Amino acid sequence: MVVDRILPFLSDYGWYVSFGLIVFYFLYQKYVTPIHKTAQYKEEEALRKKYDDDWNRGRLKDIRERQQEHHNKVSEELKMQEEEKQKKRNEELLKELEESCSVLGNAIQKHEIREMLKKKPPKPETAEEFIDRCIKAKPIVMFSKSWCPFCRKLKSILATYRLDRKFYDYIELDEGDEKFGNQVQAVFVQRYGTKTVPKLFIGGNLIGGCDDATKLFQDGTLEGLIHSVTVE
Repeated sequence: MVVDRILPFLSDYGWYVSFGLIVFYFLYQKYVTPIHKTAQYKEEEALRKKYDDDWNRGRLKDIRERQQEHHNKVSEELKMQEEEKQKKRNEELLKELEESCSVLGNAIQKHEIREMLKKKPPKPETAEEFIDRCIKAKPIVMFSKSWCPFCRKLKSILATYRLDRKFYDYIELDEGDEKFGNQVQAVFVQRYGTKTVPKLFIGGNLIGGCDDATKLFQDGTLEGLIHSVTVE
């Protein structure tokens, strides 16, 4: 039997075998095992590093996407704020420009009216002559008083047509000689039946007061009348 054959061998060489196994185990543990563990460690380290790299790349991508979203949001908010500021600045500039133009226009008109009322011909001009001269001076003439709300309303209506100053004039009866202004209104009573202002003349013809002009403005007739005397 095989066992009978092995036993004599082990009895004669068993200690050699045992010693050889011990030496082999010792050498294996000292040289082979560290190499194997090192290789295994490197493999695990490589896998761990790959996992960490993949995780870091994913995390970095998420961070960058969040940063980009935040940047886009902040940029959009700043853009909207800048547009709002620019819009507000434009509105303020437009308002200042309108106020400046209004002040300048009123100053020019008042100056011209004062000059007209002051510069009477050497021969005393009657109220009738003054009215006729003013009516003929420009295509559109309105006798007014600076404080009168109806006069202001009619001026606002006329302002919608954006007329050149050469086509119209406002005669403020309260800014010159008060006595002479009263005489002018007395002539209004004689000619037109009332002394009230405003009185609007277009092409030398009396259109009426604020209510009359407002009705013509609403039905479009006033625009046609103005157009007929302002076409060059």
